[in-house]
Amino acid sequence: MSAQPATPSSFLGAIKKWTVAVPLALAAGAALSTVVQMSMDYGQLRSSLADGQKRITTLEGQLNDFRDANRKWSEGYNKLSLELSEANQKVADMRSDQCEAIRIVGNKLQSSIENADLYQFSERKRDDLRDMFRQQQVTLQACLSARK
Repeated sequence: MSAQPATPSSFLGAIKKWTVAVPLALAAGAALSTVVQMSMDYGQLRSSLADGQKRITTLEGQLNDFRDANRKWSEGYNKLSLELSEANQKVADMRSDQCEAIRIVGNKLQSSIENADLYQFSERKRDDLRDMFRQQQVTLQACLSARK
């Protein structure tokens, strides 16, 4: 076979073919590269989604644990609050009872003073009863003030 000399039209035809083929090959390569990149991104997204779902499951478990602990704490707090209220009421009742006992003693002293005046006990005995009554009244006032 003999080599034919290159003619300008065959050279231009080859260049035209290459000018169409090269951009097409580049476009196909870019498309293939984009598909590969998207596949990798999709795989990473699926992996991230699986990790996120595991994290959500872990956090939900922790949330339930915290809710249980909070519920137990709240129940304990309410129980202690109730016990404190009951104890405060008992203290108030005791103070009231104490003041009532002092008031009863005062009433008895007052009756004794009236009897001492009625039956004309000695002046010293009446003064002693009045002095005890004044002391009792001071004690009663202190008791009532402490209740407030």
